[in-house]
This record gives sequence, structure tokens and C-alpha cells, in this order.
Amino acid sequence: MSAQDAQALARCVMILDAVIRHQDHSDGKIHSWIGRPRTQPLKRLLTNVNCHQPGLSAFLLKRSNRGVTIDFELMLCELVQIWSVGRTNQIDPEHIRVLVNRYFPVAMAIGGQESDDRTV
Repeated sequence: MSAQDAQALARCVMILDAVIRHQDHSDGKIHSWIGRPRTQPLKRLLTNVNCHQPGLSAFLLKRSNRGVTIDFELMLCELVQIWSVGRTNQIDPEHIRVLVNRYFPVAMAIGGQESDDRTV
């Protein structure tokens, strides 16, 4: 995966996480929100010592500006675990796959350095 694709996938997952876990209350612009790890609910969760999600942690917290190889199935399983907390039933992994596939082009178009008035 190219560095640009990896950045878009990271944006995609972080934004979907904020919406799905109902932590999308920022009134900041998207580039400000993405640029501040302390405002990103998923990154805050992953830095918690009680959270063990090695695939997501490696991808979102330790990723460099180079291309990467990811284990998407591992990340998918970890997202199922995180996004199913507090629900009466577990989120279907295929539903998450569809959400990511549908939102990825939007995350790609947003870019990491957007300067318009898009908000989270």
C-alpha cells in the first residue's frame, strides 16, 4: 500500500471510529482533528495500557510516511472488537469491510492537509 493510500485508510478508519463510537463531537476542521492525536478517539484508545490491538496500533501509531504492508483481516477483527463494545450484538465484519470500502474514496479525496471548511 502506498504512503498516500495508507494515510487515506488511516483517516478513513479514524473518522468511521469516531462516528460509530459516537465520539464525533469535534467542531474542528478535518485537518486539525486528524493532526492532533489527543483529539482522535481511536488513537487515545490504542494508547491505553489495557487496550491490546496490535494490528491497529502498528498501523495508526507506528506508521511512517512510507508505503506499508498491513494485515487488513487482523485490523478488521480488531475493529469488530472495538466497535462492538456496548452493543447488544457484535458488528458484522463484512459490514465494516463495506463501510471502509465505501468511505475510503472520500478519505482519499479529503487529503491530510485540507484547508477548506470541512468539519468532523
